[in-house]
Amino acid sequence: RAREEEAAGRDHAALQCCVQASKYAAGDNAAARKVAAFTEALADRHVTRTDAAEALRLDLAAQGEVDLAQLDAQWVQRLYAILDLGRRLVVALSIGLALAVLLVIINTIRLAIESRRDEIIIVKLVGGTDAFVRRPFMYTGLWYGLGGCLIALLLIQTLLWWLDGPVQALSELYRSQFELSGLGLEVTFLMLTGSILIGLVGARLAVSQHIRSIEPG
Repeated sequence: RAREEEAAGRDHAALQCCVQASKYAAGDNAAARKVAAFTEALADRHVTRTDAAEALRLDLAAQGEVDLAQLDAQWVQRLYAILDLGRRLVVALSIGLALAVLLVIINTIRLAIESRRDEIIIVKLVGGTDAFVRRPFMYTGLWYGLGGCLIALLLIQTLLWWLDGPVQALSELYRSQFELSGLGLEVTFLMLTGSILIGLVGARLAVSQHIRSIEPG
């Protein structure tokens, strides 16, 4: 937040200098060039907080040298609405994919249990408990979750590398500093943890449903 306030302060100072320079712009070509330079510098900045932009507009409107201070923030509000909708769609899609992965793991573990049905019966005949039988399937679910997460991370990094060139070219056309970045350590850790938990939960549900029904005789 300190960086945002510092950036807003720099924008405010630049606008104030622009207003002060406009006093002499009518008769001084150098001052006019200075105003143009300030305007171009401000165009390169990305002021995305509408409240800060509105405060600057009100401050500039109070200047005696300013005839009209107008802020076209409608497009910014539309952008925020689109971004919020996109975030909600991503969350909904993530939840749906997590449920789908959970169901896939449950079905896979169930098939593994059925394929080893005779082995499970023999283990129980010699005194093996449900916890002993359950353990290898829990490990299987853990590895499924971890392996799926690693594959997903690899695909994401490959996609980011593939899109980096076109995004940089588009950013240069708009004179923007936008660039693609990776998921970061925190998000990567959350993905790994969540994937492992999904694998363990799926394996636990599948094992709890089918191990008890497999009994000798």
